[in-house]
Amino acid sequence: MRVKLIFLLLFILTINSSAKIDGISDLIKTTIGITFMPTILPLYTTIQHNAPRPYFKQKKFIEDNFDELKEEIAKGEGEHLDTLGGMFNLKDTERWKLYLQTNFEEIYQEDKCQDDVFNYIVDSTTKF
Repeated sequence: MRVKLIFLLLFILTINSSAKIDGISDLIKTTIGITFMPTILPLYTTIQHNAPRPYFKQKKFIEDNFDELKEEIAKGEGEHLDTLGGMFNLKDTERWKLYLQTNFEEIYQEDKCQDDVFNYIVDSTTKF
């Protein structure tokens, strides 16, 4: 199908050599869109989750357990926090949990949303 469209495009361009440049560029854009859109669209929908691909599972876990994690970070311990540390493959989860507990007020300020908390937690994992 795509090959036929390309040949049709070339045929139209050779027959209608007096066509405006805008018409040709529109035709080329349309052909490229038809040809490559099935490839680009799945990539675009993957990007829409706003999480780097390696951290997609961690982001989902934080979203699903947001309230529990907030309580556990305040205490500096808990099952969800241990699980999340394991998901990040941290070498020193005890120091990481203490770090999060120490910075609890900064992590969970009133104006912060789940994405801000997620980004803070991801950034904190690079230190441990």
